[in-house]
Order: sequence, then C-alpha cells, then structure tokens
Amino acid sequence: AGDATVGVMEVGEYEFSTSSHETMHVIEGELNVLLPDSEVWESYNSGTSFEVQAGSSFKVQSMQSTSYLCKYK
Repeated sequence: AGDATVGVMEVGEYEFSTSSHETMHVIEGELNVLLPDSEVWESYNSGTSFEVQAGSSFKVQSMQSTSYLCKYK
C-alpha cells in the first residue's frame, strides 16, 4: 500500500524534493519533467507515469492545469 496525494498543478514551473520513492501518475493534462541526474526534459501525458527515487529532487513544468496522483513507498 503506502501513502498517496492527489491534486492539480496550475500553469508554472515547480521543484519538488522527496524523502521517499514516488510514482507520479498524470491523470489529465501534461507535465514536462526534469528527473534527477538528467539534462533532458521529458513529457508525460494523461495515462502515463514516472518514478523518482527517495532523497532526490526534480523539476516539473505544467503548461495547463494538470491533475495527478502521487504514490509514496
């Protein structure tokens, strides 16, 4: 199981830090993501997900209101 959050990101650029492993599911919309140790922004659309290892930070660009579900391990 584990904990989870759900929400909406408004248009903008954000940076998140995580102390636990996260799996971010894009429910509706699109996120551009710069994962730790990467120099390339990747796009994630509705129905896709990405993972972030514990103890790291990542950047997100939301080009429209985007809903997400984030699960923590």
